[in-house]
Amino acid sequence: MEVTVRHIITTVSLLAVMAPRLDAQGVDDRFALVSRLGVDTIAIEMVERAPGTVTAQVLIRSPETRLFNHTLVLDADGKPARLVTTELDPNTGGARDSQEWIWVGDSVRLPNGRSAAAPPEAIPFIDLVH
Repeated sequence: MEVTVRHIITTVSLLAVMAPRLDAQGVDDRFALVSRLGVDTIAIEMVERAPGTVTAQVLIRSPETRLFNHTLVLDADGKPARLVTTELDPNTGGARDSQEWIWVGDSVRLPNGRSAAAPPEAIPFIDLVH
């Protein structure tokens, strides 16, 4: 399944919001989110913040099981600089597809070579990725 620009911009924006500047001691931070619908678990997200990076592993179970690894590299000001999103085979963990986005000024260069406006302050929405 193709990851859309909307999905990536949303994910990156949310990861950037969840990764405010770390304190002066550079303490790492990890947390997980579980999305449930009634008694069914439909998504599990594990996020780790470290100086200069935010990584997230997301397992989505609806409508089919999909596993993603997102690695967001932040610039010196804590803004998005580069994102690599990899869809993994949920059974083996092997990479199925990988895409890269690179921020330049107030735009992001998309995997298809085009650019789109992407101010770091934007917080779009994506289903099941927080």
